[in-house]
Amino acid sequence: MSFNLPYLTLSYVSEVADKRRFADIVSGFYEIKASGYIGKRRETMENISERVRTCSAAWFFDHYKGAEIYDLKSVNLCKNKFCPNCQKLIQAKRLYTYTPVLDELAKRYGMWHVVLTLPNCNGKELSSVIDKMFVGFSKLIRYFKGAAKIAGYDFAKYGYVGAVRALEVTNNYTIDSYHPHLHCIFALRPDFEPEKKHINEYSYHKGVLCRKFSDFELELQKVWYLLMTGKAVKGETLSGVETGYSCIADRIGEREYYEVFKYATKLWSEDKYVINYDCFCVLYSALYRRRITNCIYSGI
Repeated sequence: MSFNLPYLTLSYVSEVADKRRFADIVSGFYEIKASGYIGKRRETMENISERVRTCSAAWFFDHYKGAEIYDLKSVNLCKNKFCPNCQKLIQAKRLYTYTPVLDELAKRYGMWHVVLTLPNCNGKELSSVIDKMFVGFSKLIRYFKGAAKIAGYDFAKYGYVGAVRALEVTNNYTIDSYHPHLHCIFALRPDFEPEKKHINEYSYHKGVLCRKFSDFELELQKVWYLLMTGKAVKGETLSGVETGYSCIADRIGEREYYEVFKYATKLWSEDKYVINYDCFCVLYSALYRRRITNCIYSGI
């Protein structure tokens, strides 16, 4: 299986290829899963294991000797969301797909990196928490569009035009702790420049003051808290929330879209794979058939 990725540099491809040493670990996870099934399901897991193991084994370039240019035409990929060989390439493909649209929006609107988080959960809770986050995000967009109202609060005033949201799940498998959060890009009105002047518990990291928040961010924190805890989002309940869940919103410059297109999981550090088989099973179940990145527009 292959697809065209025409604008990758050779050094970038080399970095991806160097991660092939991790593929055997993922392949082994699928082999273990296969052993727990019989019939067609077992065959499917075994086939996935083989595709991951042989992923990125074939690269197809056009080489222009005079200009010393290597133009990558296609690469043999398994496209498995846990494959360390594919993660960088899929990330690059997303950047290649979304960047022209975002660049066009940036000419007319202010672009904001918004991160929506909530407290860590355990492995059994992860799938339902992600469900809740996706539903909550859709409801949040309705407030920005003006399709839903909150007495005393006007999210439509921010001039929302569209958004991209991407799920990321970090984890500490040694204590069964998972941290799902949404990296988003919001296109808002171009003159929107809120002052960051508020300090709350999320302003500190290890006892050091790291950031202040705008009124806009405090509203996000409170609304997101109500959405995630299943409480009614009304003027009176919103005003009664002292501190919501940690959410940030920062203006981003041209083509600073990398954070939003991170892959859904961080599976390795610089020199080692960072999940075990139990953690793999949790993530496999929670992310099964999910659309990780999504675009939502109200009109351009």
